[in-house]
Amino acid sequence: MKKICFVTTVPLTIRAFVLPTIRYIREHTDWEITVICHEDPRLQDQLPEGVRYIPVSMERGVNIGGIKAMLRMIDIFRKEKFDLVQYSTPNASFYASQQVFNNFAPISQKSFFVKW
Repeated sequence: MKKICFVTTVPLTIRAFVLPTIRYIREHTDWEITVICHEDPRLQDQLPEGVRYIPVSMERGVNIGGIKAMLRMIDIFRKEKFDLVQYSTPNASFYASQQVFNNFAPISQKSFFVKW
């Protein structure tokens, strides 16, 4: 079974842009899906059954907490060994891409969401 991970800084991005993709993948594949973003007590209930949510303290902007987020992601990526990592939003992209660069996942995808 393939393992895919979606990483965003804030849960709003998951709800607004990523959730339809997660639903589609869940309905049409047997992939194990994980979502990583800032803590939100309501997010797990909004995700389809079988999708795992791992909260990691991340905030918008540059701050010292980013170091803690990167260290936490190192632990997660080493343990989970995802086959594909899809990341969006600036901070989450930086944190996740560093782990992908360090070979904790073989494939990564950066997404840009543009509102016209």
